[in-house]
Amino acid sequence: LMDDIWVWVSLLSMKLWEDTVQIREMLRYEYNTTSKYLTPSVIFSGMPAMLKIKGCEFFSIRKTPSILFARSTDIPNKGKDSSIWIEDSEFSSLSHYSGAALTVLPAAYFPKIDIVNSSFRENNGFVAGSFLIYDSKLTVNNSEFIRNYAVSTGAAMMLGGTSQKQFNQNNVKLENNAAYDMQVISYEAIDYKLTFTSQDELGEKKISQTLENGSVLVVSNLEFLRGNLSLEFIDGKGRPAPDYSGLGVGKATVLISNHKETKLPTKFTVAVEQAAPAGATLPLNNVLIGGVADEEIPITVRFSSERCVNVEKKFVVKFRGCRAGEFIVT
Repeated sequence: LMDDIWVWVSLLSMKLWEDTVQIREMLRYEYNTTSKYLTPSVIFSGMPAMLKIKGCEFFSIRKTPSILFARSTDIPNKGKDSSIWIEDSEFSSLSHYSGAALTVLPAAYFPKIDIVNSSFRENNGFVAGSFLIYDSKLTVNNSEFIRNYAVSTGAAMMLGGTSQKQFNQNNVKLENNAAYDMQVISYEAIDYKLTFTSQDELGEKKISQTLENGSVLVVSNLEFLRGNLSLEFIDGKGRPAPDYSGLGVGKATVLISNHKETKLPTKFTVAVEQAAPAGATLPLNNVLIGGVADEEIPITVRFSSERCVNVEKKFVVKFRGCRAGEFIVT
């Protein structure tokens, strides 16, 4: 019976767009290593779907999320509604790399998720013990997260993309949850802190300056070309936060508004180095400005990762005159 429910729900939720998949009073689902069926999860949808779960128990499911709303970029009607309603249900002793109870990774649709009077106990993962939710509106009411564990961050849940700005909770009990970084509810990066670092021509003095929008960086030409832009990923509140989408690997461009030689905007693609969930480095040695002393150049840096960060920063570089022992690249 459990296998029949498993396959029925998985296939039905993948196909239904107009109707609502409802599961009520399913007494218990337990992991079965002898099952002849292979599905991505107990409940799986690769397309927008309307899912309601009431009075169910998910217990001891391993190596797969209990509920998975996966990515789908090829959707004919991207405006389709998608929702998950979970009420009076229990999720316990679940284990997966991330989001053991609920993983939502939409690419072209934006689910509305409501959790009501439900319990999430003793679930664990490397990232996000119970929930891993991207680009969704999440509301949790009268529910509890007890003794959940994550190896890295998000003992109870991790919210990525736009989810951190659309998260509401009321009367939620968080008790004895643990993660390496001590974050019970963690947020993935949506922005970055930009810092310029370099050494002077003699290799003696290290230069370091945080660059906000509108900042002015005063350096020699060579100091700039020897420099790096360091990106530290942060969440919506300015706190250090990881970007796990492609392990922080993304694309960066540097736009020079008035290149000295061409007098035209010039765009450089900058290789991303030392990419990690915490940040990345953008070397500037291929950004051949060819400036002269005291020339002022507006610069725009745009960094975008697969799912999280897509932010533009603007600052001004002012090239100072050379000092004794220095020289300028032309």
